[in-house]
Amino acid sequence: MQRTAAQRTVLEPAGQRVTPGMAADRTSFHPELVRSSFGPRLPCPRTSRTIPAMSRQYTTFAEFWPFYLQEHSQPRTRALHYIGTTLALAVFLFAVVTGHWLWLLAFPVAGYFFAWLAHFTVEKNRPATFTYPLWSLAADFRMWWLWLTRRLQPELDRAGVGKS
Repeated sequence: MQRTAAQRTVLEPAGQRVTPGMAADRTSFHPELVRSSFGPRLPCPRTSRTIPAMSRQYTTFAEFWPFYLQEHSQPRTRALHYIGTTLALAVFLFAVVTGHWLWLLAFPVAGYFFAWLAHFTVEKNRPATFTYPLWSLAADFRMWWLWLTRRLQPELDRAGVGKS
């Protein structure tokens, strides 16, 4: 779907236009950002309502990774992700070892149930899976592995996420 120039810009409170891809369009650092269960929102400059914040278009996983960590800023969100990822891997291994291939149908359900529960109830944001499904999956496993090996905190610090 092609967007018009007006749809590709956000009118900032100071009046300057910011287009996706500009460094200033990092909505997680916006001082007036309002979080909702449908993703980040900004105050509309003309009304008292909020409007969806324009998402930055990530072109590399290296650019996406800090955004992913920022979307998982709450320790409880990350904990629910770890539970889901561990359970999904256990289901996968069980299916492979026993040859009960129907268990593979439970693989995505096990992982996504806990992750989405965390986003909708704890973090109150829109899961990155909806926009970046493959990068989100890779980032989830990377976050899980770094947590398991106790190397996640430096990554959180670099992404600007507080202490867990």
